[in-house]
Parts: sequence; structure tokens; C-alpha cells
Amino acid sequence: MRLKLLAAGTALAVLLAAPSSRANSVAKPFLWKACDADSCIYLLGTFHALKAEDTRIAPEVEAAQSASDRFFFEVNPKETENAAVAGMAFLRAAIREDGSRLNDDLTPALQKKLSDVIDRHGKDSEVLALLSGEGRQQLELWYVALLLTLTGVERGDLDPEFGLDKQMEGRLAKENKQVFGLESVQDQVDVFDALSKKEQVQLLEEALDAMEKGPAEFAKMRKSWLEGDEQASWMSLGASTKKSYPDLYKRIQVDRNTRWMDKIEGVLSEMKEGNAMVIVGTLHLLGEDSVVAMLKKKGYSIERICKACKTQQ
Repeated sequence: MRLKLLAAGTALAVLLAAPSSRANSVAKPFLWKACDADSCIYLLGTFHALKAEDTRIAPEVEAAQSASDRFFFEVNPKETENAAVAGMAFLRAAIREDGSRLNDDLTPALQKKLSDVIDRHGKDSEVLALLSGEGRQQLELWYVALLLTLTGVERGDLDPEFGLDKQMEGRLAKENKQVFGLESVQDQVDVFDALSKKEQVQLLEEALDAMEKGPAEFAKMRKSWLEGDEQASWMSLGASTKKSYPDLYKRIQVDRNTRWMDKIEGVLSEMKEGNAMVIVGTLHLLGEDSVVAMLKKKGYSIERICKACKTQQ
């Protein structure tokens, strides 16, 4: 069971390290430029899993890349090169060591809902099949929720290998650019492992709801991202979580954005010339709690760079 879960954890790490078929779609970029007196940082919002036809890079992103010297991902790509090692970090934290069981933390109704989803979709998903039977009782709620999310991505015919962050990693590696991380794999593990039982239940409920809505939910997210639509993307990615589960939203989004701001401001402060680029999930750049909003509040000059977008922030 542990070996099978490690395989699932490996796939999960790739997704986190990080949506009609259209030939070679060019996404309207979620790209901002924040400047102080002598330097700038580009902020690029990614979608962690896409389709093969979504792999063309927008000209604005190419120009920002060419203008930048240093690049910051959520996690340094060098840390996630060995996905098995990253996956094991999640798995180690996810195994219950106190003799408790998954069902101890779930109401009978939620136990049934989880079992029904696994029974209904497990035969079509290698990852979800690992949760069948007694094996899942060893796992923390947050890990089960993340595996459900990974399954939802699979059902939507999306692949982390085509995600924009993965594409950018490849481009920068070819050019031997300097890459850094805003946090470590262990930092990400700690975010989930520190969730209260209430927050973990909420995370699981969200994942189950997304599974019930099916591939159409991920297709909706992908569409709004490809169109560069800030309002639609915020509504599909973050608004419901913030409204329904404010504590969970604060832990996973606001607190991380706040920690990243220290590093981003440090980079802006120390750069006396040249530019840097930050490449993170789009939700971190949307809404009043975003990195973009935090930079604005601190007085940095900031503009969105997207010539053909519906909504300009």
C-alpha cells in the first residue's frame, strides 16, 4: 500500500509544483509588472495542468522572460526534479501514526459520499483506486482531498506536464537561467499538515463537490484562464472557497501570499538594475488578498500586461 501511495504522491507532487479542442491555443496572459524606483518584477499567473494544444507562450510572456534575470517559482524546480522524493515528503506527513482512522474524522454522511465517489470513479482512475478498501483509513484527510483533486484533473483530460509553470521551467532550463523558490516542498507539506480537522474536512468537501461536478468544472476554469478573464477566473478559482471556508482560504492563500511578499519585496529592494519574474498559480494574483493587491497597497507601481484581455485590473 505504501508503494502505491508513493506513486500517487509522486503524481501529486508534479501537480502541486506546480484546463472543444483548439489547435495551439495562446492564452491571454495573467501577467503584471510591479516596479520600484530602479527595478521591476513580472508576476505571471499559471494554470498547473493544461492540454497539449495550450502550450504556445504569449508574446508578452516571452518579452517579460527576455527582460528578466532571475526567476522565482512557488517551489524551486530543482527541488521537484525527483518527483518521487517530493511525493514521499507528502506521503510521510499523510500517514496516520496515532492509531486513528480516516472515518473517525468524518460524519456518516461524508463517509458515504467519499465511498460513493471512490466506487463510482475508482475503476477509471489509478490514483482513486488506491483509496478503495481499508487503505485510505491510514491517511490524513488533506491527502485524500489532494488525491481527489488530482483525479479531477485526470478526468478533465489535463496534464501537469503541459501546465504553464512546467513549460516555463523547460524554457528557463534550456537558457541556464537562475531559478529560485518562494517556498520549499516541505513548506507546502507543512501548510496542509497544519490544517485543523475542520479545515481538512472543508478541503475534502470541496474536492468531493468538484468530483461531483465532473470535468465540466475544470473545463470552465481552463476556459476563463485561457481567456485571461480576471473576474471569471476569480469566481471559479477562489470566490466560493473564500466565502464558504474563510479559515481554509486564509491558510492556503492569504498566509502564503503574505510570506511570499517578504521575499518579493526583498528582491525588489536589492535589485539596483534589471528585472525578475515570479511564476505562481493564478489565484495568488487575483482578488483583494493577492500578491498584486498587496504590492499595490504598499505603493508599488503596477500594471497588467495583456493587450487583448477582457478585464484589466
